[in-house]
Amino acid sequence: MLVDFSGSDVESIERTLEEARPGGWWRLGAGTVKEFSSFQMRAGWALRAQADQFAAAAVDQLYVLIDTAFPASEARIVAPRLKLGDWPHIEPGGLICLRATSWAASPGDRVRQALAYAEEVLNLGEAERATEFAREFAAYWRQFVSAEANSPPLFITLMPPRPADAEVFFVQLHQRNVTVLSDTEDSLRRWLRNSGEPTPRRFRRTRLRWLQEAWSPSEFPRRVGDVLGAFDPGALTDSLRIDESLPVLFGATTPTGNVFVGVELPALPRQHLKGFRASAKVPGKLLVMMTAGRNITRCRVERGDPAWVHGRDRDSQQALLVQKRIGLVGCGALGSALAQQLAQMGVGNFVLLDQDNLTSANTSRHLLGADALGTNKATAVAKRLQRDFPDLNSVVAFPARFQHLSQTALGQLARCDLVVSAGIDWAGDVALDAWRRVLTTPPVHLCTWAEEFALAGHALALFGHDSIVPGFSADGVPIIRLTDWPTTVQTQIIEAGCGDFFQPHGVVDLTDCATLAARLTIDVLTSVTTASCRRVWLGNRSEVERLGGVPRPDFDVAYTRKVFAWPPGAA
Repeated sequence: MLVDFSGSDVESIERTLEEARPGGWWRLGAGTVKEFSSFQMRAGWALRAQADQFAAAAVDQLYVLIDTAFPASEARIVAPRLKLGDWPHIEPGGLICLRATSWAASPGDRVRQALAYAEEVLNLGEAERATEFAREFAAYWRQFVSAEANSPPLFITLMPPRPADAEVFFVQLHQRNVTVLSDTEDSLRRWLRNSGEPTPRRFRRTRLRWLQEAWSPSEFPRRVGDVLGAFDPGALTDSLRIDESLPVLFGATTPTGNVFVGVELPALPRQHLKGFRASAKVPGKLLVMMTAGRNITRCRVERGDPAWVHGRDRDSQQALLVQKRIGLVGCGALGSALAQQLAQMGVGNFVLLDQDNLTSANTSRHLLGADALGTNKATAVAKRLQRDFPDLNSVVAFPARFQHLSQTALGQLARCDLVVSAGIDWAGDVALDAWRRVLTTPPVHLCTWAEEFALAGHALALFGHDSIVPGFSADGVPIIRLTDWPTTVQTQIIEAGCGDFFQPHGVVDLTDCATLAARLTIDVLTSVTTASCRRVWLGNRSEVERLGGVPRPDFDVAYTRKVFAWPPGAA
């Protein structure tokens, strides 16, 4: 690595160092800077610590390092005598995690700010250090994991971190170096099914231990005996196996929330049986004695429960949305985009309908890609949602038109909280409208569609027995349009070699229409919207005119959402 002390930024830094510590600093050589090559370091300086300058007594000097991007990056401050876990906010290599400096300041003043922040960190009192270690408990754990292994095992937990000891079920996906853990067998089985993973007949069991206080790094367990000692005697004895590792979870309440960390107890090789013909015959106490001195593996932990995946524990709607059931009639470009957004928002149950198979021309604006060519859209979207969001409660697909549904399928739709018809034909919307209006307690119907070139979109929510019919002519032509198009403008194109028509628009404009429908769907599910209404999306007005269309009076602005009462003309 070449050390480069040229440039006005270096001159500014060295003036600052001389002002702050006359004669107490020097340039670092290439060998020292090379130790930090992973950060692309360009130049560095050492500062001698003054007597009793820091509460961290081991610190006798600091390094100031700048990388090749500086000043479009932060100067780094290093305490080379400190290791990860010795002091709060110390990263591997002694790098100190600091607040950002003001980029408006000169390079020298930015280094001055960074040194002042470092001094604050290195003078934390005992109580402050304990608080900071507790606050960053999970972060320190992850750093130790990364420092110890290039590809450490990953735990995925399907339950939120509740502050209580618990029995936990798990399955190890050895090919992926992943262990999935849950407090119920049903949720674990559902996750495996959605992910396409094989499900064992029986799940092994382990334990979650909730710590009274988060560990500091010096307290992190290192050996099997440390882990077993954190539990009541015998708590893990029945879970130990010959030739099989054992995942163990720990939880702690920190100032920033509840967190999990995990360890894997090593498998004991079969040659250690010493006379036992079957591993099941080995007494648990003997297994404890034989494994206690072995090193454990610290593991990464990712939460996979809906509250975290869809809201990081900060979205109060998640507990409600995960219980909701959506029926989606039409899994084309608009419907598939809507399905994905609703799944990402945390809706937990779907019933999907579509009779068509995916073609190559669909993929440019559809959720699905070339790997799903020739498959039914409803079935393929269902598999995609389950694969991407294995926390989903249920996804049911029916490869059929609404008009051809069985009574079983109609019963599934009737139990939905809301049924969406997304860009389907008028015959399907009329049939759906007539079906739900004879139900004693019909689900809300949300009808959504895009106008020509997807430059305007509609999302119509119908509560109770309100009907879609007042907004359309007898032939299904919308009366509630936002644009008009002369017959000289080709708004639909026939596919070469067949009789199918398509609208010439791209995925970007269509996404705005899908988002309009998704937002109204969420508002209905969460009771923000409780009466029939129509929302519209007004896209690029000038593009409507450029293509030969005529915006109607309501289309008086661009890139805006409007809300109208239902039926049309209602106050």
